[in-house]
Amino acid sequence: MTFSKTMGRSLSRTTVFLKKQIWIFPILAIIGLSLLAYLVRSSIETTMKENLKSQLMTILNLEQEMLTSWLRDQQNKADSKAKDLQFRHKVSDLMNLQNPVIKSSDKTELKFSPIHAEFQNELEYFMKLHNYQGYLIVNKSETVISATDPELIGQRDLPELAPYWKKALDNNVVMTNPYPSIAMLIDEKGNRRTGIPTMFVFAPVQDSNLQVVAALGFRISPEKEFTEILQLGRIGNSGETYAFNKNGMLISNSRFDEDLVLLGLLPDQPGVKSILNLQVRD
Repeated sequence: MTFSKTMGRSLSRTTVFLKKQIWIFPILAIIGLSLLAYLVRSSIETTMKENLKSQLMTILNLEQEMLTSWLRDQQNKADSKAKDLQFRHKVSDLMNLQNPVIKSSDKTELKFSPIHAEFQNELEYFMKLHNYQGYLIVNKSETVISATDPELIGQRDLPELAPYWKKALDNNVVMTNPYPSIAMLIDEKGNRRTGIPTMFVFAPVQDSNLQVVAALGFRISPEKEFTEILQLGRIGNSGETYAFNKNGMLISNSRFDEDLVLLGLLPDQPGVKSILNLQVRD
C-alpha cells in the first residue's frame, strides 16, 4: 500500500511538472527528429556509397577484362609474326651478315645494309594493319641489329627496353608499360624528339633448331588503343578511368587535358598531354 501511494504521488508530480514545463515537448521532438534524420541520412549515405562502390567495381572488372584481352591480342600478333617461317629465314640471313657480337667497326656496314629495307618491306603491311609505329630486332648479345630507326641499329644501351627484351630472349612474349622514349622518335606533328609516349611488345625469334636467336619488338602508341579502351569507362559526364604506374605517373591520356592546363596541373604549352606528365596524387 505504501509503495502504491508513493508511485502514485510520483506520477502525479511528474504530470504536474510536465504540464507546467510545456516547453520541454518541442525540445524532445527536435531531439527525436534529429536522431531520426541522422539515422535516415546515414542509411542513405551508406546505400549511395555501396551503389558507387558497385559501379566502380563493375567498371574496374570490365576495364581489366578489356585491357587483358587487348594485351593478349598484341602478344599473339607479335608472336605469330616472330614465328613466321619466311621472317625467321630473313632473321637468319641478318644474323649471318655480321658476327652476333657486333664490333664498333661493323656498325656502319650493318646500319646501311640493304637487308633493313627488306625487313621494312616485309613488316610494313603488318605494322600498318595492327597500328604498330615501328619495329626493332635484338640479337642474343642484346644488340639492336635492325630497326625502323637506323640510329638504333648497333645500340645496346636502351635501359627502358632491356629488361623486356631479355625476357623475350628467354623465350617469353612480353609487353612494356608506357614510358617516355629516350631514343629520338617522330611525333604526330612530324617533329623528331625524345620523350614521346611509347610501349613495346616483344616476342622470341627461333632458328631452324627452335633455339631463340633474337627478339622482335613492335612499338605501340599508348595514346591510341590503350587509352581509348580506358576512356570507355565513364560514370556520368565527368567520370574517367585512367591508368598509372607504381610511381603515380599517369600512363594513359586524360580527356580533360585543357581543364588540367587551366588548373595549372599541366604546363600551358602547345600540344601538351597528361600522359606521362601528370602525377595522380595529392
